[in-house]
Amino acid sequence: MSVARTIPHPDPHLRDTPPADDGGAPVAAAGMFDLTRLEQPPPGWTFAVLPAAIAWLGGVAFLGQFRSNQIAEAIGAIVPLGPLFWVCIGLAAAGTGGAVFWGRRKHAALWAGVLGYLAGHALFASLPVHHVIDFTIPFRSTADGMAFAAHRLVYGMCVAISAGSAVALAAAAVGSWPRFHLGIGAWGAIGRDFTHTSKPETYRKAMLGFAVFAAILWVVGQMSVELRPLRSGQLWGLIPAILLAALANALIEEIIYRGVLQPAFVHAAGIARGLWIQGLMFGLLHWGVSVGVVAALPTSLLIGVGSVFWGKAALETRGLSWVIVAHALIDVAIMCAYFTPRL
Repeated sequence: MSVARTIPHPDPHLRDTPPADDGGAPVAAAGMFDLTRLEQPPPGWTFAVLPAAIAWLGGVAFLGQFRSNQIAEAIGAIVPLGPLFWVCIGLAAAGTGGAVFWGRRKHAALWAGVLGYLAGHALFASLPVHHVIDFTIPFRSTADGMAFAAHRLVYGMCVAISAGSAVALAAAAVGSWPRFHLGIGAWGAIGRDFTHTSKPETYRKAMLGFAVFAAILWVVGQMSVELRPLRSGQLWGLIPAILLAALANALIEEIIYRGVLQPAFVHAAGIARGLWIQGLMFGLLHWGVSVGVVAALPTSLLIGVGSVFWGKAALETRGLSWVIVAHALIDVAIMCAYFTPRL
């Protein structure tokens, strides 16, 4: 049995944080950079890296067929993206069967989640949504924002329901359940941002600091495009569209990645390593979407680190509302720069 070290809270009423998915010691209020201080790695945790790689490769292969992605283009130059996507589904199915056969119960739920995640993409592709719901980026009107939100919500429902059902079915079959936190959560929970020596504070207070960070990111984003959205005079009229699009995107991504997939990764690889594996996978899914492959890598890794922080927040607040709001703030800052006309 693994032994976890906990770091005490200054408030005894908030000392206990979410228990580990494997029934071990509770998560202490540690920073994201010293989560590994809390536990010994569970046996076989490295096997969680492979399904993450398959999920990333399959996701890139699927999305690369519908939107510009320089990583997908590089992979597509070696192997066609369509067949590669189905190969990834086959590998996920084989991984699920292998985990069940070898008695790796926690990994069976993880592999099943990856299989369901990719199958959800296939389900989405089978719908006529690409033709029925039409929008352009940059947005031209509020209608574009509404269409983008509808498109993302349909995608999210397909993937979340498929992945969540797969995890639940596999968990029920093998008798090993991840611990999901799909509710609102408690913003009064206490955590630390980066290390155990950083000042502990409630997530309610942390949101104020995060809002300031998002505001700085908004300014940086406008400067990166030479203030053209502002100078064009079209940004302010598109604010309702951007708010709606950002909230829809944050909602579906947090449900899929922090709500469904993260518990499966934590269940199989432990708290620290599960958070880091899912976080880096999420960051790398954004790799090469808009700029060169090399130039985009630091940004993608930064997104991955942010995803680890959001994953930790979901565990400590026992819900998704805080991370959805935080994610939406970041998306607003980004969309104000890149989802508006820059004349």
